[in-house]
Amino acid sequence: MYYGRQLNDDESVTSSRSRSSMLRDSKEKECPYSESGVPEMLDKLLEKGLIKLPESSRPEEIGRTNDPKYCKYHRIISHLIEKCKAFRRQVLQLVKEGKITLDEEDTEKSD
Repeated sequence: MYYGRQLNDDESVTSSRSRSSMLRDSKEKECPYSESGVPEMLDKLLEKGLIKLPESSRPEEIGRTNDPKYCKYHRIISHLIEKCKAFRRQVLQLVKEGKITLDEEDTEKSD
């Protein structure tokens, strides 16, 4: 049931999200680097002090790396680091700031 204003004949129902928001979301889904090397990339960035891990929202899950859905960045069981949007945003921010560059092999798309 629709509770908003009534539409004119020449208007259509669209999502409440703006087009720019949807475009930004679709760009975030594109990964500019190969997902296969993400755990190693995280290790290198931590080692160089370029990023810090966020506080874990589930401390009891820290270190449960044998779980197939363990996120090494968040240290929770939820999603793989390879699919972690927050980590991807951190990497893209570092690239934008010129603090890191992605090698050709990093930018190859994985299947």
